[in-house]
Amino acid sequence: MARVCTVCTHVARKAIDAELVAGTPVNGLATRHGLTEAAVRRHNDAHVPTKLAKAHDAAEVAHADTLLDQVKAARHRLETLQRVAEGVVKRAMDTDDLKIALDAIRTAATVSRESRGYLDLLAELEGELDRRAQVNVLIANPEWVTMRTTILTVLQAHPEARHAVVRALGKVDASAAA
Repeated sequence: MARVCTVCTHVARKAIDAELVAGTPVNGLATRHGLTEAAVRRHNDAHVPTKLAKAHDAAEVAHADTLLDQVKAARHRLETLQRVAEGVVKRAMDTDDLKIALDAIRTAATVSRESRGYLDLLAELEGELDRRAQVNVLIANPEWVTMRTTILTVLQAHPEARHAVVRALGKVDASAAA
């Protein structure tokens, strides 16, 4: 039967874990809580790293949620600013105030560019946009590779014909890849 961890069952486990995470020396910690140094070391080695990993993962998720909320809020502010700028353009055009209309159009264009950036970031954060490079691998039919090699080998004696065939095969390979 497996040994029960005396630190995990200790009444002050949370405090002990907190002290271990903070880097408190094991010998003093063990003495204060009536445990052996070996038990505290085993607990630290076996159980604390798992807790730290879980805590780190939880912190990452919380940070990602916060970042996502911030991006959504910024996008909302930009959308509001866009609507305001469009309203200013309309009112300025109605009153023939072309200078204000032009300034508002410039502002609307700038806001539009910024909004696209936030929309891209938001799509990326929500997993709807993947910017990672994609590699398409074309695996040639073994019979085709053998046939092509045979043709090119036979045409070595005829360099001009071989060159024409290589160009034609290149076009065939390119269209097959597309």
